[in-house]
Amino acid sequence: MIAALLLPWVAPAAGEPLPVKNHSPVWFGLLFPTPDASRAVAEGEPHYRLDLDYSSIFFVQKDKGWEFLFDMELAQATLNARIGFSGGVEAGIEQPFFHMGGGFMDDAVTNYHSWFGFPMYDGQLGAPRYRFSYRMARNGAVWHGAAPYTVTAGDTTFWLKKELCAKDAATISLKLVGQAPTASTAEGMGNGAWEYGALILADREFREKGKLGLSAGYIDPGFINRGDYFPLNRFYYLDASLEYPFGRWAGVVQFTGATSPYGNAGPDLLSREWQAITFGARYLTDGGKKLEFSFTEDLSFSAPDFTLHAGVEF
Repeated sequence: MIAALLLPWVAPAAGEPLPVKNHSPVWFGLLFPTPDASRAVAEGEPHYRLDLDYSSIFFVQKDKGWEFLFDMELAQATLNARIGFSGGVEAGIEQPFFHMGGGFMDDAVTNYHSWFGFPMYDGQLGAPRYRFSYRMARNGAVWHGAAPYTVTAGDTTFWLKKELCAKDAATISLKLVGQAPTASTAEGMGNGAWEYGALILADREFREKGKLGLSAGYIDPGFINRGDYFPLNRFYYLDASLEYPFGRWAGVVQFTGATSPYGNAGPDLLSREWQAITFGARYLTDGGKKLEFSFTEDLSFSAPDFTLHAGVEF
């Protein structure tokens, strides 16, 4: 039924959004879907990705029994593998790794905000340079956080995608995602719960060459148990992208958002909707590899300040 309603919207295209993620510390360990194309990879054909993300994170707040002190830079490496089966079915797995530290971009961040007239986070201008701090507490109970300058594995995500209908190379798909609690909650990168979600993916041609992509879904993140048990709400997820080619290059503009899994139980940092805009480029090599570069700016003012991304698919 949903596929039939969406079919008039699509056209012969296969848009491929950038793998934008939410790197806010209050989302660490939670299932956040990686934006994806609607088309499944060909039967028996494996595909692999390596994504590198680097985020500047600063947020200090005390309210409603919660205490946050985030001042750090986060590097994330994500390995992604998928394979196609008959009938337009695809299965895949994704494994992230994290590294935190005081970083090196504090001066660049303050200059960037000053040059463009962007507001600073409260306390950011006067904070010690290159400081590392990761503290998240509720009613005096401190939630575990990752140790700085170490590499920590996150929870493992897996998915199953099925093309619901196709017309002249256009597709609408259903994607079921899950996340296993494989990471250590004591290391701050897991939440100790199984998580699940379902998404509808669709693509449409834009002015013959361009590609519009859309994905929307509903996620059940379970709970967080890092020294203080906290149940989470189900949340909605949306990603919309526009890609336009220029020879071997393609420019990408993308909007990503999600409602809060924390509801109204905490301060504004937890209860607000997350929104971000991404500007990126993709290059297709002679061998068919895809190289990607992008910049993501947080529109919701909830951290991270921004994220730099580089990726390769082969």
